[in-house]
Amino acid sequence: MVDPVIVASGQTYERAYIQRWLEQGNFSCPKTRQPLPHDNLIPNYTVKALITSWCEANNVAPTTPEAAALEKNVGCARNAASGRYYRQTKSLGRASRFHSLLELDRRHNSFQDRVTRSGKTSQAFEQLITNLVTDLSSPFAGARKYAAAELRLLAKDDIQSRILVVEAGAVRPLIALLDDGDEQTQEIAVTALLNLSINDNNKAEISRAGAIDPLVRVLKAGSSAAVENAAATLFNLSVVDNNKEVIGAAGAISPLVELLASGSPGGKKDAATALFNLSTSHDNKPRMVRAGAIRPLVELASQAATGMVDKAVAILANLSTVPEGRVSIAEEGGIIALVQVVETGSLRGQENAAAALLHLCINSSKHRAMVLQEGAVPPLHALSLAGTPRGKDKVLHLSFYAHRGIF
Repeated sequence: MVDPVIVASGQTYERAYIQRWLEQGNFSCPKTRQPLPHDNLIPNYTVKALITSWCEANNVAPTTPEAAALEKNVGCARNAASGRYYRQTKSLGRASRFHSLLELDRRHNSFQDRVTRSGKTSQAFEQLITNLVTDLSSPFAGARKYAAAELRLLAKDDIQSRILVVEAGAVRPLIALLDDGDEQTQEIAVTALLNLSINDNNKAEISRAGAIDPLVRVLKAGSSAAVENAAATLFNLSVVDNNKEVIGAAGAISPLVELLASGSPGGKKDAATALFNLSTSHDNKPRMVRAGAIRPLVELASQAATGMVDKAVAILANLSTVPEGRVSIAEEGGIIALVQVVETGSLRGQENAAAALLHLCINSSKHRAMVLQEGAVPPLHALSLAGTPRGKDKVLHLSFYAHRGIF
C-alpha cells in the first residue's frame, strides 16, 4: 500500500484499487458490503505515516503509486482487504470484536518496538500522533473509532506517549467521543482518557477540558467496561484536591455506589478506590451516606474473601466523622463488622476500624453500649499491645473515655 484512502464506510484502501472498484460501477464497501453514500476518498495520513515509519525502520524504499498501479492479476477487493498495514477495528456487536482489538494491540506493539529500536522514526511517530488526533474529528465514524483506539494503545504503557498525545490536543476530541452513539467508540475513548490520566500533569488538563460531566454520564449509562473505566478515570482525576468536590457535585457518587454494590469484582474495586478519594472531602460524606454507600461497605468489610476489607473500612472510618454516617453504620450492622476487623483484620484495617469505633463511642451513649455489647474490649486491648502507632493511639483514646466512666 502506498496511497491509503478512507471511504465513506470508514475502511481504508489503496487508492488505485478502490478507484477501479468504484469505476466498475460498485457502490458498496468491498469489506463491509454496506452501501457507500458518496464516492469521496479521504487520504489516510495515519496509515501513510505508519508505512513511512516501517520503510525507514527496515531500510526499504517506499513504492511509488505509479509502480503499485502496475501490479496485475490481483483483485481489487482482495488487495484492499489484505494489503493494509493497519486494519480498522470492527463494529460493536460482531463476534470478532475482541479479536480485532487483540490484533490491534499486536500490531501496535510491533510498531512501538520499531519506534524504540530506530531513532529515525521519532519524527514520523510524532506526526502519527498528530494525524490520529486530527482523525478524532473525522466525519467518518470508522476513522474516529480507529484513531481513538490507536491513541488508547499508545497511551497504555508509554509515559512519553501520554505526554505527546495530550500535547497534540487529543483530550477535547476524546471527551467529545464519550457522548458518541456507538458503544464501542465510547468505550475506547474512555479507556484512552483513563490511560492518559495516569500521568499527573495530564490530570489537570483533562479536568480543565471538561471531562468530569461526560465521564459521569458514561458512569450512569455506559457499557459495563466503559462504566468501570470511567470510575477508574474519575479516581485518577480525584487525586487533584479541587476535583473531589466537583466530581461529587456532578452526580458521580450514586452510580459509584451502585457499581460498588452490584458491579463485577474489578468494578467494585474501581468504585471503592474512587469513593475512598471522594470521601476525604467533607461535602461528599453526606452525599455518600444518602446514596446508600454504608450497606455495601459493611458487606465488603465483613467478607475477607473479597480482598476489599481494608478499603471498605477506610471509607467507613471517613464516613464515621459525620453524624449521618455514624447513624447509618450502626443501623446497617457496621459495629459488628468493625469489631470483627479489629479482632482479625490487617494492621491497617484494625487501625481504621478502631478510628471508626472511636467516633461512634465519643458521640453517642447508645453506640458505646452497642460497641461493648459486641465484645470490642478484648480485641481492642490486643490492638493496644501489638497494633500500629495510630491503632494504639485510637485505643488509648477509647480507654480514656472508659476510665472516665463513659463506657
